[in-house]
Amino acid sequence: MIPPTLKLWLTLATTLLLFACLPEKKDDLLSICNASPELCEQFHDIGDCRYKRTSLIRALYYKELDPESKSSSPLLEALEGYESCLEPRLFIEFSKRKERKTQRIENYLHTQKLIEEELINSKGTKDPHLAYYLWTRYKDVSAKKVFLKAANDPNLNDISLLTKLATFYYKRKPQKALKLFYRVLQQSHSLDDISIDVFSYIMTIYYSNKQFEQAYIWAYILNNVDSDEQYNVDFELILNRGLRNTSRKIKHQDKLQEKANKYLLLLEQGQFNLNASKK
Repeated sequence: MIPPTLKLWLTLATTLLLFACLPEKKDDLLSICNASPELCEQFHDIGDCRYKRTSLIRALYYKELDPESKSSSPLLEALEGYESCLEPRLFIEFSKRKERKTQRIENYLHTQKLIEEELINSKGTKDPHLAYYLWTRYKDVSAKKVFLKAANDPNLNDISLLTKLATFYYKRKPQKALKLFYRVLQQSHSLDDISIDVFSYIMTIYYSNKQFEQAYIWAYILNNVDSDEQYNVDFELILNRGLRNTSRKIKHQDKLQEKANKYLLLLEQGQFNLNASKK
């Protein structure tokens, strides 16, 4: 008779051996495009929003690996991220490679088609992430209730939901939105957890309140994390306190950059705390 301890050890060893024999799934863009070329070919490689495009292809790949997954949230977030990155670029004209504008529009329309396909069977969902998209895109009132009930939970620590809730309040109650955006930063574990839009929203709220030093700090952070050059930050306008021609420029720009770099380091380490950061 095999002793229980030895039996458990043999079971674990067999399980580990089985996993070791499974083929490793690589999720870098080159490996994905080699394994599933159709995932990459559906989006023209035009150089725009290249990091968002890579994230989207990776999300589609994960969905392909697990087609039975009930959660569409990661894919929808990747789709929306790529869509919002392309949108402001749609009508840029090019003197060379004129086909690039057409390809950009095709990428944008295809992204919207995929979003609709993901949402078409989601009516009545209790998933607050899906409910958010149903509400914001199709004005689904019942979905709004599902989302707000989950997002307004005082113990909520879901960064994605917090970001969506803060975005909802951005125009309605900007100060409440600002507090929520800071909760997102404080609950994140790294910069990768945070949507780049969060930094843009924080910068804009401070700028609208004429808190130009704070606006400059977050503009500097935004510029550092904006790999896709999605945002064209007008540093000169911020330094001029919102005026084109003025002698009342913000002083101590180097100290503001020093604080921004301190924030960046804390965000990279997942240790951002606004009160502690002010010390």
